[in-house]
This record gives sequence, structure tokens and C-alpha cells, in this order.
Amino acid sequence: MTITVVPRNYENLYGLLLKKEQQLRPKGAFYRVPGRFNGFTKWHHKKYNGWVWLRKAMSGVVVVEIETRDEPNDWQILSAFIGFLDRYFKNGISSISINYSKS
Repeated sequence: MTITVVPRNYENLYGLLLKKEQQLRPKGAFYRVPGRFNGFTKWHHKKYNGWVWLRKAMSGVVVVEIETRDEPNDWQILSAFIGFLDRYFKNGISSISINYSKS
């Protein structure tokens, strides 16, 4: 599943997400996985068995891929990530779209 997050006013939403994750560490639900990924950042969730890949696109757009090991419950990490965006960035986001890919 892929989520596209479009910021208001071409803000650097990707940079803001990374800063917020650092501020919330270690109490936040999401935490960044150490290591270098070519153009991506990988976050794990503390409670749910899954991870989120974040990638910066043009004009401040962030493309997010959600993967889980427990596919019937992938809605949980989706809900947690959307909640994270809403809680901390709702005034800086213009739109969020979800693309359910065929399996």
C-alpha cells in the first residue's frame, strides 16, 4: 500500500517528519531504523509488526510505502501512521491519498 502526502505551500514535509521522529524518540510509536537506504528512510512501529518506508519526492511531496508481516492487520499500521500525520502535521498537509496495490 502506498500513501502520497502533499504538503501545503511546498513545505519540506519529509524533513519535518524526520525531525519529529527524533523529538519523540524513544517514546514515539514509530522509530527510525539505523542504516542507509538509497533515497529512503525506514521506520518501524513499536506495537504493530510492520514498517514504513518514506521517500521525498518533488515539490515536498512524501511517498510512503507501508509493509507488514501480518497482512490482514496492515490497517493497524496504516491507521497509526495517518494518526501520526494528523496529530503533528494536519495544518501543513494539503492532501493524503492511499493507493491499494494488487497482490
